[in-house]
Amino acid sequence: QSYIAPEQLQGRACPQSDIYAFGATAYFVLTGKEPLPLSEMAPDNCCDELRNVISECTRFEKEKRIQTASDLFDRLLSVRRV
Repeated sequence: QSYIAPEQLQGRACPQSDIYAFGATAYFVLTGKEPLPLSEMAPDNCCDELRNVISECTRFEKEKRIQTASDLFDRLLSVRRV
């Protein structure tokens, strides 16, 4: 349940739920630690740009998250160029 978005627990999954799960997975990959359920995550062992992307993916309110996979992809590409 550490990877489940808040709205998904309420039975209202949406595309932003997948963005949350991606952020939680990225947090695990970078830290080796299970994400805290229903929390905004920001790993401290990466660059600020990547930390911000993961934080934005795991915002509690879905409206405040990165909204689409395309937007997420673009953000990740910009991190890679830094």
